[in-house]
Amino acid sequence: MPSRAVLLADLAAESAAHSWPTASLANMIATITELALLRILPFNAVEMVLGQDPGE
Repeated sequence: MPSRAVLLADLAAESAAHSWPTASLANMIATITELALLRILPFNAVEMVLGQDPGE
């Protein structure tokens, strides 16, 4: 019977293999949302939403 460490490493590898597309999709949605904000909102509003100081 495999050791507990081997089973945990196998589970972690399997989990990472399945979660990568989800993480990639989340990053893509965040990028598309940010680009949409840049096109729709006035420049100062985009800076406020993205957490930057409009005075810079």
